[in-house]
Amino acid sequence: MPSLPDYLASINFQNPTDRHRSLFAYANNTDLNMFEWFQIHPEQLKIFNDFQSSTAELDGYRMKPILESLLSTENEEDILSKISSEDEVILVDVGGGYGKTVREVCKEIPDPRGRVVIQDLPKIIEGQEVAHGVEAMAYDFFTPQPIHGSRIYLFRHIFHNWPDSACHQILQNTISALEPGYSRVIIIDVILPHKNVSKFNAFIDISMMAFGGMERTETQWRDLLQAVGLSIRNIRQPERASPISDSVIEAILAA
Repeated sequence: MPSLPDYLASINFQNPTDRHRSLFAYANNTDLNMFEWFQIHPEQLKIFNDFQSSTAELDGYRMKPILESLLSTENEEDILSKISSEDEVILVDVGGGYGKTVREVCKEIPDPRGRVVIQDLPKIIEGQEVAHGVEAMAYDFFTPQPIHGSRIYLFRHIFHNWPDSACHQILQNTISALEPGYSRVIIIDVILPHKNVSKFNAFIDISMMAFGGMERTETQWRDLLQAVGLSIRNIRQPERASPISDSVIEAILAA
């Protein structure tokens, strides 16, 4: 954070636009973004992943009901109700890390009615085993999505790490795999209010500059998705709002 004023001046006090010109890169005089830097510093990567895993565990009580509603076949109105084969991939957790929440939810669902795949970089996926119908696949979301026609492509706390330009690339790589009229992009992330943002969320927004990212308002989410040909079908707000409550954005290919 000591480098923040100089960094902001270097980008004309605007939101970051280049994933290789993050606050982290500026402070450390490197062209690498933080995730690229982690790949050549495995000890720091482990600390980061352990932290991410612990935060997933802390907010699991919020995530589990969401994922259960997406995976359960008991509700006829659930968007998975038309799955026709257990061999189909029903959910791809893109950048899902260790997938602790997804794995726990799948333990509790007797019939997830399809395959669930967690994707992340090779050093994170290495050693993960297939369990409770959940598979692990090495994948970099800056390359085309190899799993085509999944019902759901889940992005939990992914896009706030990246500027719009990088998010466009990630989404375009996903769009190429979507089946029109069937596939959904599910984004679980914070939606900032347009005014009166809490001090905590303002701090998190600034903190995301370390990655080159940002938190977003509903208007910014809509603009981001519309720019790549997606439209928002539904936004599920948390029942009890708090500064760290996530919303669920459901997006589809625009008509």
